[in-house]
Amino acid sequence: MPATVSTRLLCLLYEGVILIGLGVLSGLPFVYLTDYPHHPELRYGYRIYLITIYAVYFIYQWRHRGQTLAMKTWHLQVVDSHSFSPPRYSQALKRYVAALCCFVTGLNVITLIFDKQHRWLHDIFSGTITITTKVKVAAPANDE
Repeated sequence: MPATVSTRLLCLLYEGVILIGLGVLSGLPFVYLTDYPHHPELRYGYRIYLITIYAVYFIYQWRHRGQTLAMKTWHLQVVDSHSFSPPRYSQALKRYVAALCCFVTGLNVITLIFDKQHRWLHDIFSGTITITTKVKVAAPANDE
C-alpha cells in the first residue's frame, strides 16, 4: 500500500534529525584531522565528505533493508516498482542523486503533493516506490 503524504513528510523531518547527528559524528574526524577551523579553503572538501557519508548511509540502507532508521520508525519501505524487492544499487544511487538535487530546489514536495500516486520525484526517476509496512490488525471479537 503506498504511503500517505503526511507520513512521508513526518518521516522526512525525522530523517533530518538523524542526518544532523550523523553529520556531527562523521564530521568530527574531518575537523580534527584537518584542523578545519583554521583552513576555510577546505569548505568544499568538507561538503563533499558529508555528501559522501550521507550517500553511503542512504544507499546501503535502501539496498539492504529498503529502509533507513526513520523509515523503519514510520513503517515505510522503498521497493523496486516492478519486483517489490529492495532497490538495486543503481536505483539507490539514482534515488540519492535525484533526491539531493530535488530537495535543494524544492521540486520533491511539489511532486509529492500533485502526483496522482503521491510519489517523490526521486522515486519517479529511480523506478522505486515508497510503501507502508504497517499491517492493520483487526480488533479481536468480543465473545460475551
